[in-house]
Amino acid sequence: MTAPDPDPYAKVRAELLELDRKHPEYGVKATLAGNLIGPASQDRPSVPPWRYLDKDSESGGNILPRAAAIELRYPVRFKNGGEDTASLSEMADMFRSTPEGIVAYYEIAVAAGAIEWDSDERCIRELQDPEAYVPRVFERWANRPDAKP
Repeated sequence: MTAPDPDPYAKVRAELLELDRKHPEYGVKATLAGNLIGPASQDRPSVPPWRYLDKDSESGGNILPRAAAIELRYPVRFKNGGEDTASLSEMADMFRSTPEGIVAYYEIAVAAGAIEWDSDERCIRELQDPEAYVPRVFERWANRPDAKP
């Protein structure tokens, strides 16, 4: 029995990136998301992504360097059994926000009981079907005091 492939998307990703290299006018690389960008970072911290930008209580600086923190890839396990990977910067691009805005989104989703951090697997776990939480979480997120106009 062979071991499962740790990155089953590697071949497809390589082909898409080669296409982007040959034809940058297509903008293939800019459209990649989730597993097609890459697997979860092996060196990701044991804290949830919404804590990646936290300040250190002693030094006042970020716990992780910001540039590295926003690129760390983490797994997301969906209620329906699916799985994907994401990073704060990828989510910010997708949501037309900032990494800090994505942290706010995750915090609202946690408070709503929609997602949680699985510390054993170091992944975000979806607890509710998207139809049940996305509209109310997005409404709260879009109307938060620090949201961009």
